[in-house]
Amino acid sequence: MMRSKHILGPSLITNESRLLRCLRSPRFYAFVYLNGALLTLLNPSPTIAAAPWHTIFAIWAMGSTLFIPIYLGWQLVLLRLWIRPGHIEVPEIIVMGLTLLILTPIFLGFAAVLDVKVTNPTEVVVIFVFALIMLQGTSYVYIRFADRLLFPDVYASTPSQTQPDARPMFVQGTTLPLHHVETITARGRYSEVATRNETQIARIRFGDLVADLPVDCGFQIHRSICVSRALANNTVRDGRRTYIDIPPGRRLPVAREREREFENWLECVDDMKKQYGANLRRTP
Repeated sequence: MMRSKHILGPSLITNESRLLRCLRSPRFYAFVYLNGALLTLLNPSPTIAAAPWHTIFAIWAMGSTLFIPIYLGWQLVLLRLWIRPGHIEVPEIIVMGLTLLILTPIFLGFAAVLDVKVTNPTEVVVIFVFALIMLQGTSYVYIRFADRLLFPDVYASTPSQTQPDARPMFVQGTTLPLHHVETITARGRYSEVATRNETQIARIRFGDLVADLPVDCGFQIHRSICVSRALANNTVRDGRRTYIDIPPGRRLPVAREREREFENWLECVDDMKKQYGANLRRTP
């Protein structure tokens, strides 16, 4: 887990499953396309502006479509590499800048295929800077407001074991209250959801199920295992490896490439509780 930090202050806590969920979310695509429509209306390039309207629309629609996998791809790369030395916060403007460095030549190349050739270097720089400024404004809105509106279930708070919610949120595809769940394990096309006293099979792929969980309630310690926040407190070190003790006498290893992210997640969850506090709400 890492915190994507905007230059104006707000930050967004995210992880691998959440990024993959965005990649599959129609709501996230709609948000990006709305931003693409705004960029189309405010288009700073006189060369592109001189083209027919349907050509302008095609150029910016292509840019919006490619933006999503490139941007989320850089997020996944930095999630693995940036936090290795111990960093928790990733400056969002770095991710956006890297995205535009790849997207801009593709964008201009596609425009050239449609016989709209932007050859003036100054105009190219203007397009890049304009897009960076506009997207920084959009990312501020997304981090500050839109993410919680698009994915309200991810921000649902998890009740404590001593004070369970009167209307518990059940894990998708099961009858198990979320605050009772200790582990979720991949079982082919299905997922095994386990509490201390009961196990059920959810007919949902592991990745989809984990992506729907509130960010503070669990962590994916391995490609096929997710543990609860309460269980994560039973962390032990044995040599160079990190394990989670599960009574009676079992140990789950934390994947080496996820150890730093796991440590950051434990810190981020506590920070998130302080940041959002009363704004966290449960869903029925």
